[in-house]
Amino acid sequence: EKGLYQDATKILLAKILSDLGTKIKGEDIEKAHEYYIQSKDIYPDLDSNLYNLGVLYMEKGLYQDATKILLAKILSDLGTKIKGEDIEKAHEYYIQSKDIYPDLDSNLYNLGVLYMEKGLYQDAIGFFIDAFDQNNRYFEACANLGVCLLEVGDIYGS
Repeated sequence: EKGLYQDATKILLAKILSDLGTKIKGEDIEKAHEYYIQSKDIYPDLDSNLYNLGVLYMEKGLYQDATKILLAKILSDLGTKIKGEDIEKAHEYYIQSKDIYPDLDSNLYNLGVLYMEKGLYQDAIGFFIDAFDQNNRYFEACANLGVCLLEVGDIYGS
């Protein structure tokens, strides 16, 4: 139950920051950008925030950045949607997403989960570390990293 409250709190706080960024974007685009980044750091999978970040990049004339983040997120989400039916196709989508936008922490996390589910713990460890490096508030990545380290018998993460 405690975990549900923590998740709900993170989602709500991320949504508030994202909405605040949208509200002030016309007046202060740089401050809006800060709010979107803070929102992404708190809850990386808030789809509306990644969309807002993509739109902000377009408005700043950063069209390549906008295209990268939006397309990478779509591919990663598509991989997650079909993973239960076709894990290999999901893997392809995750890799394509990573090739387009290597720093998308939610996609790095998705790759880690996929490898963990396949029992490829060493590979999963690398992706969970990468996801956590991109966002040091990504506690789900850290928790799954711990699970993988236990599975490979390396409880100290050496």
